[in-house]
Amino acid sequence: MGCTAADVVAALRLAAGVVREHRDELVRLDQAIGDADHGENMRRGFTALVARLDADQPATPGKVLKLAATTLISTVGGAAGPLYGTAFLRASAAVGDAGSWTASWWPRRCGRAGGRGGAARRGGRQDDGRRVDARGGRRGRCGGPSRRC
Repeated sequence: MGCTAADVVAALRLAAGVVREHRDELVRLDQAIGDADHGENMRRGFTALVARLDADQPATPGKVLKLAATTLISTVGGAAGPLYGTAFLRASAAVGDAGSWTASWWPRRCGRAGGRGGAARRGGRQDDGRRVDARGGRRGRCGGPSRRC
């Protein structure tokens, strides 16, 4: 059994619901390190994405991911739009025109491609072990004895 365009659409709709549900929390987290607009920006972007999916559902998973990429790039403000958009765009390129993929295929191809896209936007490498700590705004190493990614 494979993951189809309808499955990707369903996952994006669920993600939009989670963003909507946690908007205020994202605002509070961003307030500590930025200008407190991340929750609203992400809500706006995923609301626009759901509206576009309601109007036209692409036929392949790759085209759904590309629609997500272009929508988030054009509607999410700040650094998050290009960051998430690039990750979705790279995942879309990795999927290509395939009508579906298996669960084991996704992490090897798309997860890696999306991670590289995000790393490229933030000026690092996917495997450099760095992350941004939203609670303190610091960059730290992953995988230490008390912190795990």
